[in-house]
This record gives sequence, structure tokens and C-alpha cells, in this order.
Amino acid sequence: MEQKLIEYKNAGFLVTKTIDGSELLYLTTPCRFRINENIVTDLKSNYKSDQEIGGVLWAKPTNRDGEIIHIIDKVSYIRNAIEDNPRNDGRNISNAYLPDKNQLNQTLSDLFLQGYLPVKFHTHPVKGTNFLHSLTYPNLMTETSKQDQQESSLPLIIGSKKLLMPRGLIVGNDISSNDIFIGV
Repeated sequence: MEQKLIEYKNAGFLVTKTIDGSELLYLTTPCRFRINENIVTDLKSNYKSDQEIGGVLWAKPTNRDGEIIHIIDKVSYIRNAIEDNPRNDGRNISNAYLPDKNQLNQTLSDLFLQGYLPVKFHTHPVKGTNFLHSLTYPNLMTETSKQDQQESSLPLIIGSKKLLMPRGLIVGNDISSNDIFIGV
């Protein structure tokens, strides 16, 4: 997997920056993400408005006419392990997402072997007890929480390399529409 990161850097898809004496790899910008229609359809059908789910969007780095485009043509759903151990902080499957580490690690290994970069994602559930509030709730849930912001600053450790990738947030509202918001 570490060798694949070096290949991506040599191909111009990743750049490095040294922060506090540590080399960090991240996406070369400007770049775009294109999510294939079948993946959007799959995300819509798997979205749950009453619990958080998550996983990894598989982003294939490509260069088309000098423009870097990360094509998302695969998705892996990773089990939410938030309730595996007793919690006292009020977090549960309806308000938090914690990926199953074993499943995530296997997915990341497969993803790199097949020439992709990972965009980890999770959803924000919008189902509430107040029907009128639920109609506008998705607008509020597209904002990233403090926990989301903290998670986004943590790089993936791959061998001796650190890779910082964008994260994805998906929000929908099955009361008003079957559409979803996908933010990267």
C-alpha cells in the first residue's frame, strides 16, 4: 500500500507537506470528484434516516486533458461498531458512527491494491419526532460537527506514510424527497 502512495505522488495525484517534522501526503489541487450514477443510486437505497451508516467511497485517480478527476465508481459499507462496547456518553447508532476496524482495514487494503484512494464517509440521520422540523432538518445536518472536523484532520497511517484525504458526508430526508446531499 505504501508503494501505491509513492506511485500516486510520482503521477502527480498526491503532494507532500511537512508539518511538525512529519511528512503528510494529500491530494494535488485543483481536482474534482465525479460520483458515478450507479453509486449515487446505491447510496440512496442504503441511506437510513434513523441511524448513522458509513464506509468508503473508492476514488480512482485519473488525469483527463490535464485535469485531475477522482472517479468514484465503487462503495464499501463498513459496519457501525459504535454499540459494540457499553457507552456512557450518549452516543449510539442513531447519532454516531464508528467504523469496524477490521472491516475498514481489509477494505483499505483491497482498495489500494486495486489502484484507488479512499474517501471515508458517514451519514447524518434526519428522522425526528417533529414532522415539520424534519422537513428542514437536512439543511442543519449538512454542517460538519466538531467530531467530524476532528476526524477529518486525522491522516491514515500507511506503513511509514501519512495520507490525509477528504471525508464524505451524506444527508437525506425521505419525508420530503428521495434525494441525498453528498458533500466531500
